[in-house]
Amino acid sequence: MWALTDSTSVVRVFRQPEPFTLDGIQHSHQIFLSYSTARLLALGIKPILSEPIPVGKYIVDSIFTIDGDLVRETYNLADVPPPTSEMINAPILEELERLERKLRRRTRRLLKKIGELVLPTDDLDLVAFLDTNAEINQKESELVP
Repeated sequence: MWALTDSTSVVRVFRQPEPFTLDGIQHSHQIFLSYSTARLLALGIKPILSEPIPVGKYIVDSIFTIDGDLVRETYNLADVPPPTSEMINAPILEELERLERKLRRRTRRLLKKIGELVLPTDDLDLVAFLDTNAEINQKESELVP
């Protein structure tokens, strides 16, 4: 990361190389990769030194201060909240719903295959059951993606 500075303050922060205009001159993102540190400093661009973020913390905001030929980023940190039951249960519920949809699809396919088998004509109860389930499954398939 780099900071464009004037004599006393940080004017702009570059978290990644990107093009910019300085004093009416358009600079490519490549200058961050190809210019020497001395050449960047001559333009007022200084590297940023960030402190590590401790485990269990997150950044609320940050402050940039010029320290010689570099800029220090200091964080205002807060504790990461413990996971809620919704955070833990949401992926489980999504997976259960996915498995239920898969089971319904497979059940429909199996019932269709069973219905396509040659059934003995004397088992009218089974034929009626399969016809009813085929209608129900057809209606469900129209509702479920």
